[in-house]
Amino acid sequence: MKKTLQTCFYMFLVVLCAVFTSVTVQAQEQILLGWQFRTSALGGTTVSGDSLTYTSTNHASGIKSSVLSRGAGFKEYNYANSFACTTKVILDTYQTSLAQNGYIEFTFQPKDDFASSLSTLKAKLRRSTNGGDATWYRWRYSINGGDFKDLSEDRSFTADNQGVIQSPVDLTGKEDLQLIAANSIVKFRLYVWGYTVGVGTGVFAVGRSSNNTDYGITIEGKVYDYNQVINSTIQQAYFTDQKKIAKGEASEVIINKLIYNINQTPAGEDIHMSIYMISHQGVLNALKVAEQRGVNLHMIVDMSRSDSQVANATSLPWLQANLPDSEIITCVNDVSSNAINHHKFVLFSKVLTQEGVLSNVTFQTSNNFTVSDTKKIQDALMFNSSGIYQAFLRNWNTIKTYATSGMSSGFVYNTFNENDVKLAFFPKRGTGVNTNEDDVVESLNAISNVSASKIRIAMSDWSDSRPAIIDKLIQLRNQGANIEVFAKDAAGTQTKVKLRQLQALGATVRIFNLEEGAAAKLNIHAKMMLIEGDWNGKINAKVIITGSHNYTDGALKTNNEVLVTLTNSTLFSEYSQYFEEIKKIVPVVPVFQLDLKSIDLTSGNNSNVATFNSTASVGGVVNAFVSRGAGLKGNTGLPEGYSSSHQYVYTAETKSTFANAFDRDEYLQIQFETKNAVKSSLNRIEWIIRKSAATAATHYRWYYSINSAEKSDFKPINAVDQAFVHDATAAVQPEINLSEIPELQSIGSNTKIYFRLYIIGGINTSSTFAFRNLNGIPGFNLFGDVDNDLTESLLGWGLSTSNNGSRAEGNEVAITSNITHANIKPSSLKRGSGLNANPEYNVTLQRGFTAVSSNVVTTLEEAENYGNYFTFDISPKANVALSLKALHANLRRSSAGGNKYLWRYKINDGEFVDLTSEVTFTSTNTNGVYQPVVDLAGITALQNVKADSIVFRLYVWGFNTANSGTFAIGRSADSYDLALQIQGTSTITNPLPVTLAAFEASKLNNTVKLRWTTASEQNNSHFDVLKSSDGKDWSLLTTISGAGNSSTKIDYQYMDNNPFVGMNYYQLKQIDFDGKSTPSKVLNINFDNLKVVSGISVNYLNEKLTVFTNDRVFNNRILQVYNINGQLITIKDVSKMNGDIVLPISLTPGIYILSISSDNGISTTKFKAN
Repeated sequence: MKKTLQTCFYMFLVVLCAVFTSVTVQAQEQILLGWQFRTSALGGTTVSGDSLTYTSTNHASGIKSSVLSRGAGFKEYNYANSFACTTKVILDTYQTSLAQNGYIEFTFQPKDDFASSLSTLKAKLRRSTNGGDATWYRWRYSINGGDFKDLSEDRSFTADNQGVIQSPVDLTGKEDLQLIAANSIVKFRLYVWGYTVGVGTGVFAVGRSSNNTDYGITIEGKVYDYNQVINSTIQQAYFTDQKKIAKGEASEVIINKLIYNINQTPAGEDIHMSIYMISHQGVLNALKVAEQRGVNLHMIVDMSRSDSQVANATSLPWLQANLPDSEIITCVNDVSSNAINHHKFVLFSKVLTQEGVLSNVTFQTSNNFTVSDTKKIQDALMFNSSGIYQAFLRNWNTIKTYATSGMSSGFVYNTFNENDVKLAFFPKRGTGVNTNEDDVVESLNAISNVSASKIRIAMSDWSDSRPAIIDKLIQLRNQGANIEVFAKDAAGTQTKVKLRQLQALGATVRIFNLEEGAAAKLNIHAKMMLIEGDWNGKINAKVIITGSHNYTDGALKTNNEVLVTLTNSTLFSEYSQYFEEIKKIVPVVPVFQLDLKSIDLTSGNNSNVATFNSTASVGGVVNAFVSRGAGLKGNTGLPEGYSSSHQYVYTAETKSTFANAFDRDEYLQIQFETKNAVKSSLNRIEWIIRKSAATAATHYRWYYSINSAEKSDFKPINAVDQAFVHDATAAVQPEINLSEIPELQSIGSNTKIYFRLYIIGGINTSSTFAFRNLNGIPGFNLFGDVDNDLTESLLGWGLSTSNNGSRAEGNEVAITSNITHANIKPSSLKRGSGLNANPEYNVTLQRGFTAVSSNVVTTLEEAENYGNYFTFDISPKANVALSLKALHANLRRSSAGGNKYLWRYKINDGEFVDLTSEVTFTSTNTNGVYQPVVDLAGITALQNVKADSIVFRLYVWGFNTANSGTFAIGRSADSYDLALQIQGTSTITNPLPVTLAAFEASKLNNTVKLRWTTASEQNNSHFDVLKSSDGKDWSLLTTISGAGNSSTKIDYQYMDNNPFVGMNYYQLKQIDFDGKSTPSKVLNINFDNLKVVSGISVNYLNEKLTVFTNDRVFNNRILQVYNINGQLITIKDVSKMNGDIVLPISLTPGIYILSISSDNGISTTKFKAN
């Protein structure tokens, strides 16, 4: 059966992450096919050389024998110990040899149930000394009757009576000669030429063999037996290439691995697939060929709602038409109207790899089988575990069963555990109803020793319906956890607000925007979490949590999903490195453009305008425009262009050099400024230049400067002259790479950047050069990345999200700061009594905070009297000192709105003090105008200030009509754009230790109740509750969050439901936000008076725990296992087990304590796990 071999997959195996352990069956390098000509394989007689064909004398097990033959351009020749030829026609050139079939040929074919990978082709060739002999040769090959392809370059060889061993031909780089499937036929041809004298005058031969091991031709490589599988387990991880994704390019690493697996599934084996979206033609074609090869295909394709229905609208009919012998099931999940089969897994009963044959292979990924998903951050896992395979297969069959009859009543949430791999199959349902547990929160709750832990998340969709996850992350961050979150802008509005709160607490947070605009385009489709630290009773655990499971309500309650948890997997380092690479990603979007289409030669819009402002920029920059240096002048008459020429007349003698251009300021200048609270990284410049003649300007150099327009501060991007590309209309110029300039990466907020294009060449003042649009492409494009820079932000209002997470409408009574430093209390932006946003006046402004004046107010005094101001306060928490640096504001007015303003502040109940003088503001820009930064660093009273409150007021006047024109703070262009911000630093001044007023322990039946009270708290992150059986070796019982800062009494308590028999010691450890800790006194409780049932013994062998109860009768019994530090390893209700108890459990070597509590009392014993 014909099989299309893979063409581009082998090299991926070299670079993809893979972990193999104890592989016991591996194919060995050997001679797969060979010919020796010393003696005939049939009778042992000397080979004459003139046989019409010659059968291979050696072939490996699993490889069919092959026949050596001649093409029509050759005839046989009697020459001992070889396979000899002479010509039938003149073969003087390669083209002639190709046309006249001047070749020697043989085939290579694996047998049934075998496959092969080829590494080397070797040959010993002989020619006579006759001048008419062949002098050149070339190897070629063909697969399954396809076109021939070159295998080697043209090679020459010299005459030698006994033949010459040629340089080997390396086959390992030929992807289609690796893992050649059973019964595939590879045909090899050796073309020879150089015969110039006449027909039949020269002799060419393969050989001569001097002994029985002297081969004329050999093919070397590996052969694989489909029935001999690798019997050790593997784990492999695959990831899309972040750098390609950041550029908007496709990365088909995962898709190619999937296609590879499909192509390497032997005939008669099974593939089970459950997929949300499938439309990638490469995958579809591979499935078609697999069915033709005899692979049994079983597919579940989702058609539950519009997105999968659209994605699969064409591919599903294609599959049904092209896979007539396959099982194709459409799934319509009915748990809710939005429920889906969100799986992306494929099961292979066998797959051939370079290492050997794998059985029971599971391929699980976040990557839909679509082209669009190849442009997203994705991960995939591959296992060859029978247990994992069967768990997924059971889930596949469950979905199949309920695909038509309904998931809502039939599906039951279930899990599978094997060797630190846990699978959780959703939806979280039982007996037809949803349960309330959240597996992700449970994983976060399992973290102990929180301040030493690290949590990293890369998440696709994160809805407001799962608030417990982000709330738990905030709690963990407050307790000192190191947290990094990377998410696409598909998070819910409330979730994004809380993510910003998490960022303000010191966590690393990056939200990538999928849309055009302020934030970078980077689509994260993975659903990954990494946890490092003490987790689920394991010290210094390294945990991977991945799968198809988004942080959405549907993923938890309605969808078919899987959550995969790997504990201490050898793949952790690959996942960790992938996260580190995500942190370095610079997604490239247009930072700003000069779109010159508005230069239409009308009045005020001609190509000689002094400056031209950016017409399209992301939210991270302001004040972007182009201008000319003093050595250039503007020229009219060029539509969609910014045209210039020299002021100075050059001659052939004076010439226009870079030195002249630099001295005379002959440059075009691009400048812009990063916004407050925003940082930028610049990637490249794409630009288009139009010159009136080739000699108008011949060369250029780009320079840049930061925060200075002084000539001496500019640095070169091009150190030498670069030639312009010329076209009379306009020409695209070579891209200018900025990514390698450190100063242009992570540029802080409120930074001015200047680029100068120095114009070199040209001798007159009439020839012109210009930035110009070309075919709708703007004449100048600066690409890079922008992100929030909150390093000095104390308070900020981003009005694209207001109090409830949605965009501000402008008429809210108050809006709470959505950037609030951890040492600062949230603040409300409000209006004074003289400003209003009453509905009757239709006062709204999306992404702003606006007002009209209730009165005619034309002076500052009237503004003071009427209360015409906006106000907010900055209130530090207890024992916090503030040093304020700057106040930033974007202000917006309508044509009849106030046109003057002034900032003031006061500390506590003091008098208001002017921050600025009177400012006249007349612009009516619809998006507002960023005002000059108000410098606070120079005000002594606002440095190292310890105050309950600092109040700021923005007084506004110039309203000539009451309740008419508007004045506003805003607008925020997007989530990166703060309309109002206070920058500065905060320090905790002489923080008092947490005053522990009481710490008590008391018995309560068979438990211990711990109570403690604080009289005050400063900088208190949390309490660690510690327990010991000897007062020396302590273990963590639990972590209780502190109040941070408090001056009132707070009570805490905790119940230890599992005290030791005998002495129990307890201690508190109070942990500050900066990681400092203070221990409490030690308390002890004695449980010697507990009834103890003796007579049990324990055996632990081969991951089985056997408890010998000696026929004792227990009612309502609970079994618990602790490590020597008192940490609970497992707890199980064994009431229904009669007699001896046998439990599967995996324990690391060490001493453990087993406890059985029941109505009869408590029985304990120690045992050792080896």
